Amino acid sequence: MDRLLFPCSTGRTRPGLPRLFVFMVALALQPALAVADSSADSEAPAIITTPTVTLPQALSPAEIYEDAVAAEQGGAFEDAMLLYKKSSLKVPAALTGIGRLHQAGQGVPRSEREAMAWYRKAAAAGDTEGQARLGYALLNTGTPAEQSNGLALVRRAAESKVPFGLYALGLMHLQGKAVRFDTDRAVQLLEAAAAAGEAEAQSLLGQMYLDGKVVQAHSLLGVELLTESARQGH
Repeated sequence: MDRLLFPCSTGRTRPGLPRLFVFMVALALQPALAVADSSADSEAPAIITTPTVTLPQALSPAEIYEDAVAAEQGGAFEDAMLLYKKSSLKVPAALTGIGRLHQAGQGVPRSEREAMAWYRKAAAAGDTEGQARLGYALLNTGTPAEQSNGLALVRRAAESKVPFGLYALGLMHLQGKAVRFDTDRAVQLLEAAAAAGEAEAQSLLGQMYLDGKVVQAHSLLGVELLTESARQGH
């Protein structure tokens, strides 16, 4: 049998171990070596991952406009003006909101001229409330030709169920202004406007139910309408 020769400390050689025996010892040692290697690996420093941070999304113009409406209804008129202006490039209704604040003198000095200018911008941009408000303003301050155009704008808005258009036409029938005097038609239009959430219609109709001159007195309904109108900042 072949033998391996291993050097001795004396410098002489002695018979080596059989090759098969050496091979078997090597096989027996492999699992232990693998465990040692894995232990070394397990002692390696852990990889630290940084958590992903989600940044808040910027508000859309429509969301900014909704915040402006809420600010106006809550009486924060300066904030409302700022938010309306911020959203006005993308939301035509914001132009109407700016006009409302100028007309009422809320957050800014009262100015019919400024209100009219903003209503014109809103109407040109396609906002239906802006068209109705422009029409009603023209009926009060415009030339005969402008008044005719204003009446057409108000009628069109009312036919489209625009809340302010319903209110304006109802008020006109109640006063007999540019249309026939018709209290029944006036109340019908005002009730439709109030049901659609128009604060000015709710306020007027609430007062009418309290005094009982145009409609049958109904104090409970009158108070409910006035309360709802006040909730919207009117």
